[in-house]
Amino acid sequence: MKRLLILSFTYLPNLDGVAIATSRMAAAARDGGWDVTLVTTRGEGQASEEELDGIRVRRFDIRGNVSVRSPLEGEVKELDAYFNKAPAPDVCVLQSWYGWPLAYLLSRWQAFGVPKVFVGHGFGYHLVPWNRRPPFGLFQWAGYLPFLFRMPLLLRKIDALVVLGKKASYARAFDRWLCRLFAPSIVSRIPNAVPAVKGSGEVFKARHALEGKLLFLIVANYSRTKNQSLAAEAFLEAAIPGAVLAMIGGSSNEYMEGLRRQFPDALRSGSLLILHGLPRDEVEDAIMACDVALLSSRYEMQPLFLLEAASAGKPWICTRVGVVEELAGGIVVDASRDALASALRTMREPELRARLGVAGRRLWESEFEPGQIARTWIDLLGKRVSTTP
Repeated sequence: MKRLLILSFTYLPNLDGVAIATSRMAAAARDGGWDVTLVTTRGEGQASEEELDGIRVRRFDIRGNVSVRSPLEGEVKELDAYFNKAPAPDVCVLQSWYGWPLAYLLSRWQAFGVPKVFVGHGFGYHLVPWNRRPPFGLFQWAGYLPFLFRMPLLLRKIDALVVLGKKASYARAFDRWLCRLFAPSIVSRIPNAVPAVKGSGEVFKARHALEGKLLFLIVANYSRTKNQSLAAEAFLEAAIPGAVLAMIGGSSNEYMEGLRRQFPDALRSGSLLILHGLPRDEVEDAIMACDVALLSSRYEMQPLFLLEAASAGKPWICTRVGVVEELAGGIVVDASRDALASALRTMREPELRARLGVAGRRLWESEFEPGQIARTWIDLLGKRVSTTP
């Protein structure tokens, strides 16, 4: 049996996009006959090692990234000892440019003398994270410059770069853009696998008295990046009679509590629901119950929530991020309150919602159904082994 090593800074039970996408890729490899080991970050209260659905998971308390200002810290020696004893993999897959696994792999490149596949879930190291206070984000950005200068050589060393979108873009898909110049042959497109959402929607509607309401839904962890505040502001500006905006996040945090303080009147009236910690089946039932999926994020690549909504035939609205402009079934707008409010008003039309929902479902069937994504992954992994000297 061929052995696969996956490195990811996040994994289940985390419910962020990278964790979910990584779990689905790991499951595809497992079902394809690979012996899968996944090395990831150990969070508070999590076991150092466990087996999840036939996948061997090893967790280490390690911090840092490729910035010279964030060196590796924590259980680095323990991870070295683990790899010294563990059987060598046949292929190593790195999930995401972010977090400590990339920095660890680069510092021990020769020790991993196997084919390496990088999965890009977005890339932003080359962009200055501007802020209003001196030095305006420049110090943070400068910490990544040594890595950025190494990227052309790195791209020539890896065996494959898996990207989610169809197009190269300096701003939104820099890794693929750079590959066009230095390593065009390594790029493979494998989008996120998204199982069809299940449920009737009736349970969520009944629980929150939503029968007859026009329901807009956001499913995303509460954070400044997901920018739920902007969505709520736009929703209130749109002032659509009989409409409700429901937000579902993974866990309660300060950002969520800030939303509660910011919109007390909407919460009291029932036009705004701020929920968290729902079981997965209730989240899926909420998606089935909604009329329109909504995201107002500052940063996304290929949002799983929009694809889940598309699998259920639900139209969506999203700010102009990542590769969402490549997706059918929704409306892409600038990240402004007025633009979002206008799009929300547009979705009052049942015929438009139905037309977009059909287009999204067709896209999901043709590009994001898990079975075909799994076959593509198994083919790519097999080729990496068979072409290795």
